[in-house]
Amino acid sequence: MSENVIIKNGHFRVEPWRMEKIQTQELSDSEKERFVKNREQWLDWMNRHFADKTILAPDKYK
Repeated sequence: MSENVIIKNGHFRVEPWRMEKIQTQELSDSEKERFVKNREQWLDWMNRHFADKTILAPDKYK
């Protein structure tokens, strides 16, 4: 895919022909609920471990 990368105004542009629809799986309500529960657990874990820290940007980005 990288052979036709187009950068316009500082943004990557995707060729329209690459935006073909792909088949997706249908999810049951129980699977959706499981994903939401797992995401909430992950966010809770991240908050418990990193919410009290401030991460500074490297000097090259200041």
